[in-house]
Amino acid sequence: MEKDTENKVVDIVQKQKHKRPKRSEDYLPHYEPGDMSRMITDAVNLSSFGPVDMHDADAISHRVSDFLNYCIQHDMKPTVESMALAFNTNRTQLWRWKEGVDSSLPEACRNAIKKGYSIMNQLLTQTMADGKINPVAAIFLMKNNHGYKDQTDVVVTPNNPMQGLDADTARKRLIEAIPDEDDE
Repeated sequence: MEKDTENKVVDIVQKQKHKRPKRSEDYLPHYEPGDMSRMITDAVNLSSFGPVDMHDADAISHRVSDFLNYCIQHDMKPTVESMALAFNTNRTQLWRWKEGVDSSLPEACRNAIKKGYSIMNQLLTQTMADGKINPVAAIFLMKNNHGYKDQTDVVVTPNNPMQGLDADTARKRLIEAIPDEDDE
């Protein structure tokens, strides 16, 4: 009878082991043949868009549109990094232009870049809501590129028991709160 019970326990443990996914397989990138070639081609094509006059709001708007249309035509997810390639810069400089850190950029130009960011942010939130992207990855991208942050607001309010009392009443309460020497 003991041998029978021992065999059942071993069977149950073996079944439990097989239910867990193999972590190494879960975290491997799942590229189809040709995926990497397509991504490299897209990066090269975006970087060859050429210079844009960063003081011409219409030129910047057209560049944002050209970038998004390229993404549509090539079934590519738009990212801040890929938009930076389309502007022949890096994501840090693109952010500086958007945020006005580079004060030489006119407001209309900043707004054109902000529009591109807004569209990418909307797409990111939509794909997360639809379960098309890992929420952890989406949260990372939103914090890194779109200004999201974890924040806990703490509101401190003073607790003044004497508030609203006239001076005589407040003095009386203070005197009452002082222990008598006899009480000690």
